[in-house]
Amino acid sequence: MESGTVPTKQTMHVPELRFPEFSGDWDHKTIGESFPKVRNGFVGTATPFYKPNGIAYFQGRNIKSGLLDREDTVSISAEFHNKQTKSQVKPFDILMVQSGHVGECACVPEGIGEANCHAVVVMTPDKETHSPFFVNYFYSETGLRQIHKIKTGNTVEHILTSDLKPLVVATPKLSEQKKIASFLSAVDEKIAQLTRKKALLEDYKKGCMQQLFSQKIRFKDDDGNDFPDWEPLEFGKLVKRSSDRFDPIANSERPILIELENMDQATGMLIGHEDVSTQKSLKTYFKAGDVLFGKLRPYLRKYAQPNFDGVCSSEIWVLQSDAVHKGFLFQLVQTSQFMQLATISTGSKMPRADWNTIADSQFDWPHFDEQRKIADFLSSIDARISSAATEIQFAQTFKKGLLQQMFV
Repeated sequence: MESGTVPTKQTMHVPELRFPEFSGDWDHKTIGESFPKVRNGFVGTATPFYKPNGIAYFQGRNIKSGLLDREDTVSISAEFHNKQTKSQVKPFDILMVQSGHVGECACVPEGIGEANCHAVVVMTPDKETHSPFFVNYFYSETGLRQIHKIKTGNTVEHILTSDLKPLVVATPKLSEQKKIASFLSAVDEKIAQLTRKKALLEDYKKGCMQQLFSQKIRFKDDDGNDFPDWEPLEFGKLVKRSSDRFDPIANSERPILIELENMDQATGMLIGHEDVSTQKSLKTYFKAGDVLFGKLRPYLRKYAQPNFDGVCSSEIWVLQSDAVHKGFLFQLVQTSQFMQLATISTGSKMPRADWNTIADSQFDWPHFDEQRKIADFLSSIDARISSAATEIQFAQTFKKGLLQQMFV
């Protein structure tokens, strides 16, 4: 099948990857055949009927990456729920986002109790349809192409139930649908476990940083003795911004370029880099171990410490010091004290952190050897967080490959 084409009843047969106990061609059914009831959730103003501890009322924001997120669910009155019968949802219904991030969908879990929904597509399956199979299908390459085909709108994309019902889907027997969905569910649970592990490590690091930088926990030197008291000094007396500029027009060398989008806001890890040959504005050199910090207001929590030499956008500070351990400085810019100071901005059209405010502010500085111990300890947690992030990425890539091979 050519890339970009949507499958028809004549082109679909069997998937590339299949469980050995199943054989024979898959059937060809439309969404309307597998889901006899495809309808819209309530469209209108429901806020007057919101009620604490009422009946769950799902919206598009509750549907994320194939799951129904109940943490931010509003509730409605029983009177409103009973009146809006068409938008009532039951276990194994599929809810699909209809406007905005269209195509995102989730299966309503068992034990949900009474529930209703707002401005989403509701799909009720027949007895030969296993909804989790179809949720995974809609996230496969074929499913994504199918949804892309029926999207309309320029500013805000949306889909219509009338366009969704005729879509043809290669569909195996119910037993094979359940087997595929169960296997992919196990992969999802592995991803969820890794995600929870990463979140716990991040919380652990946050707690450790609070204890360490408030000096409630102190390291001792290699002989078991106390380090000297931390010394209060202005940030700018120990740390400088690099002013070593690189002009790509006047220079033939092509060092690695780091932009704001290359810095992961949550972890401080670098995600890719760009070719400096196409850049015409002046850039700032950095050396391996220098600390990069995004100074634009929307990116103040972006930071990184590359292990290579390169250049970066002028919207990134390159922080350097001969008196401060590089690893300690990297951890320091992640502290609440530094972040709070960085939110004090200058400029109106494009607010940015004010260097003078930070440079003139006092920080407590430990002995260099204690800085090293703090940096080594926190970087060991960073390594575990990075490892978990890599595992998550690998598992997500693995699932993406499965979706490509297990659906037609």
